[in-house]
Amino acid sequence: MLELPPLEFVSVVVEIRRLATVLANFQSDAAELARPDVKDRMAGTIDTMREHLATIAAQSAWVAANRLHTQLVEADRSLSYGDIHKQIEDIERRFADHLGFIRLFVVRPEQLSLLGTAVELLGEPTASRFTSLWFDCEEAAKCVLVLRPTAAVFHAMRMLEIGIRAFATRLGIPDPVKPAERNWGVFLRSIKLKIDTDFPASKRLPGGEGAFLEALYATLDAVKNPWRNEVMHVEGVYTDAEAGFIVLCTLKFIQKMATSFDEHGDLVEPPAMLAPSSA
Repeated sequence: MLELPPLEFVSVVVEIRRLATVLANFQSDAAELARPDVKDRMAGTIDTMREHLATIAAQSAWVAANRLHTQLVEADRSLSYGDIHKQIEDIERRFADHLGFIRLFVVRPEQLSLLGTAVELLGEPTASRFTSLWFDCEEAAKCVLVLRPTAAVFHAMRMLEIGIRAFATRLGIPDPVKPAERNWGVFLRSIKLKIDTDFPASKRLPGGEGAFLEALYATLDAVKNPWRNEVMHVEGVYTDAEAGFIVLCTLKFIQKMATSFDEHGDLVEPPAMLAPSSA
């Protein structure tokens, strides 16, 4: 699949119309040989057209345009206005044929961000702290864009696994994404138990690590809800809305985690909630 700038298509049409305008001045003199200055002018226009045709991969039209350009720049080649007109019509027909062989899909302005890189989608410092999920982040976004929701959820699950491993490592609990333990209920209970053990609610200070981990746990619990499965893998099919929401929730979970530790569970800085007072 190619990313085709729409202005390239418009430019080809504009160049064809420009050539037609020049020839319109010689309609009654089809048999007359084209003057050198007219040939040079038209060669410049066709040269520009060739660039646009190459960009949109309109190969047949490009071949015809290249043929006419070669004839126009040959000093000893004589071309009548009628001959040039026929070749331009041939280019136009081939261009129309090309449009008939392809399908154009429009990306709305508000969706362009889904074509962004992982760094653009995740932002910093998340991207540099979770480099192993770059591929799935970009793929999930593209799947949402091209209306492949279940595929988007698959890539979101792979991202979530990386985040869950980091969370588990930070807490010092066993890998929860092993096949035998891929169950939301089991994993969430083990997280809650570990947090309550290491950071008892009665001693948990607002803005401390325990409070941050508790908030991260709540975010993960919210991520679970749209999944619709007891087990932590993709089952069934998902709607566009469900997939978009799952991908968004997964990104928010990872971004929140990255404010405190990286994909290896290593603390990178105090939780964002511990930002020092300006006083």
